[in-house]
Amino acid sequence: MEALRKSQLSPERKRLVDLMQRIRFGQIRSIEVHDGEPVIDSKVSIRRTHVFGKPANPAPSSADTDFLLKEKVIELFSEFDDFGTVTVCELVIADGLPMKMAVDGTVVNAGPIVRRVPVQ
Repeated sequence: MEALRKSQLSPERKRLVDLMQRIRFGQIRSIEVHDGEPVIDSKVSIRRTHVFGKPANPAPSSADTDFLLKEKVIELFSEFDDFGTVTVCELVIADGLPMKMAVDGTVVNAGPIVRRVPVQ
């Protein structure tokens, strides 16, 4: 994947990166994605998870105004670009980074769907 800096992101994507870093461990729920852009508004809810042995304060990079994005963040935004318009029901965050997500909606540009055909 191509290197990408936080300063190159749209304002909404920057807000999501900041939110993930502040939460550090937990979930972000009900993120509307329109034309690949996350909408961080009053519908979005968060759940913080306390992980024993891990600091609860924001991720260290959150103090930086600009930095290279980790591969998982780039992958998340690439998925948003492919999805188009959907609702992210739950985005799981670990150490300030996206780990997995559940999505509701129609995936527009997901490519071919692979189907298993029973062997006869």
